[in-house]
Amino acid sequence: MFFLLIHSLIVAQTKGVLSNESIDDESTSTGLLYENIALISAPGKLNNLGKEIQLSDIAHLPIVLPSRPHGIRILVDNAVAKAGVKLNVEISGDAFEVLKSLVKTGNYHAFIPLSAVNEDIREGTLEARTFISPTIKRQLVLAMAPDRKNTRAAQATLKIITSEIEKMVGEGIWSAELYAG
Repeated sequence: MFFLLIHSLIVAQTKGVLSNESIDDESTSTGLLYENIALISAPGKLNNLGKEIQLSDIAHLPIVLPSRPHGIRILVDNAVAKAGVKLNVEISGDAFEVLKSLVKTGNYHAFIPLSAVNEDIREGTLEARTFISPTIKRQLVLAMAPDRKNTRAAQATLKIITSEIEKMVGEGIWSAELYAG
C-alpha cells in the first residue's frame, strides 16, 4: 500500500520517477535509492545457478526485456556491453505484468526490479537472482521541473516520501539501498 502511495505522490509531485540518466541539467533532483535489477525466473528453472550470477551465466537463456528506450533496457544493454556478452532476447515488452506472466510460463527469463516481484517471490511463483560483476542497479530520484517552485508543500512532500522510503527499506518491504549522496 505504501509503495503505491509513494509512487503516486512521486508521480503527482514531479511528473515521474526518473533514472539519473534521464534528468536534464535544469531539473532539481533528490536521490532516493538504488534498486537491483534481477534476473527473474519460474521456480526451479535455474537450480544449477546460485542467487548471485554473472551475465555470462545466462547468455544462452531465452530473455524477455522492456523495449528501447525503457530505462531498464538501457541499464541492461549497458551492463551487457560492459561484460562483453550477447543476450538471447526473444521478446520485448514494456509492462512488468506482461513480462512476469511470460516468465511464469517457464519458457522465459526477465530483467525486472526486485520491488516489482517481491510478492511473487514471497509466494514462490517467481525466483530472483542478482548480478555481480557488473551489478545492474537503477537509481530512483525525485525530480522537479525547472518551472516549478520548491515550495514548503513540495519540501514537506519530499520529507514524507523519503521518510516512508527509509522505513520500507529498513523493514525489508522494499529491497533497495538508500541513496547516501
